Amino acid sequence: MQIGKLKDLITIQRFVVSGPADAYGQTPGAWTDYAKVWGQVIPQTGDEPIVNDGPKAKVQYRVLIRYRTDLTGAFRLIFRGVPLAISAVFDPDQRRRELVLLCHHHEDVS
Repeated sequence: MQIGKLKDLITIQRFVVSGPADAYGQTPGAWTDYAKVWGQVIPQTGDEPIVNDGPKAKVQYRVLIRYRTDLTGAFRLIFRGVPLAISAVFDPDQRRRELVLLCHHHEDVS
C-alpha cells in the first residue's frame, strides 16, 4: 500500500436501531457516523439497468483503506456526500496492511 495515495476522506457509518420492527418488518433507526478514515476511492464500472420504476445508474467502486478488523457489509461509506453500500471486505494479501472494500451506489436517472 502506498500511503500517499490515501487522499480521500471517507466516513464509515453504521445503522443504529432505535426500536422494535413494525408490522411490515421495517426496523426504525438511522445511519450514524462510526469513523473517518483516509482511503483511495476508485470508480470501477458503471451500468444503467432498467428496473421496475425506470432506469437506475449503478456505479461500482473499489475503496482501499488501512487494515482494520471491525468492518463488514453491515456498514456503509459516505464519500463526497454519496452513500456507498459495501458489497465485500477483504485483505488482498492476508498481511493485515490494507483492506479492499467493494462498494456500489444506485442513483435514479430521470
